[in-house]
Amino acid sequence: MRNLFYLLLFVNGILMSNCSPLTKTQSKAVNQYFQTIANYSEYSIELNKSTAKIRLDRLQLYPETYDIDSIMIEALVKSFESYQKEMRLDPELDSSLSRLDSYIKDYFLLTPNGFRVIKLLSGGSSLIGSYFGLGNLINSAFNYGKEANLLPSNAKKVKKHVMNGQTLIDESTKVIRQFADQILITTLNRENIYIRDNYRKFLNDLRGQPDSYDYYSVYNAIFIRHFEIIYNTKVLANQLIESTEAISQTHHALVLETAKRQKLKSGMADIQELYLLIDQIKNTIHALRLLQNYNAVRQN
Repeated sequence: MRNLFYLLLFVNGILMSNCSPLTKTQSKAVNQYFQTIANYSEYSIELNKSTAKIRLDRLQLYPETYDIDSIMIEALVKSFESYQKEMRLDPELDSSLSRLDSYIKDYFLLTPNGFRVIKLLSGGSSLIGSYFGLGNLINSAFNYGKEANLLPSNAKKVKKHVMNGQTLIDESTKVIRQFADQILITTLNRENIYIRDNYRKFLNDLRGQPDSYDYYSVYNAIFIRHFEIIYNTKVLANQLIESTEAISQTHHALVLETAKRQKLKSGMADIQELYLLIDQIKNTIHALRLLQNYNAVRQN
């Protein structure tokens, strides 16, 4: 009988630890994690867009021929049609990004300011689909930079949300990692070769024409800009691959840290490292956008 009593106490302790609310430091760690990955689905979209634009720009600059207008125009039209198709996300990737977005939004809706996020979303804010996307909406709702304290009544739901989310995080990041890896191997490495070969052919065709050397500095600058876009897009793909591992591992660490009610003695180092990785991704996207806008101005 005594053994049964202690067994019941042990089981009850486990159950209570699983449903107990989070401490302030645990709540802070959870909030930091979700704010860090708030924009994450946008980065895969940016990688896809940049990769599709690289191919279109190369075919625009170096068409199959300059000699026969009808062939050149038809080739340009086909390259644009291919670009439109390449801009569409793979269904599996699209589904994974949607699930990840929903998981992130569901967390914020458990916080006191969640209704403001709903209001912004339902209001069709122009921020939706922008560079910052969901992250801007959330940061606006929370007055970015301030911690969003969890309501005591929602702390248990937040904990349950985190505990049940590992499989979704693992599956989503796996699909994103495979997408970025495929982009890197099958597309960007190939484009890295194609742009050199195309520019070499272009220079060969140019030789012998009057004053052709006068334009080399212009052509070289355009080539370098496009080569730099390819380079930065490869950097983005590698950063995305690295970040998927960090997101999954950090979430797993978060599950372990919040399994029972306890004060975290120091901030979770994993979250800080993840933040730095995400910050690097944002910087790379910013650099890419500057390069792409510069090229658009030069070509116009």
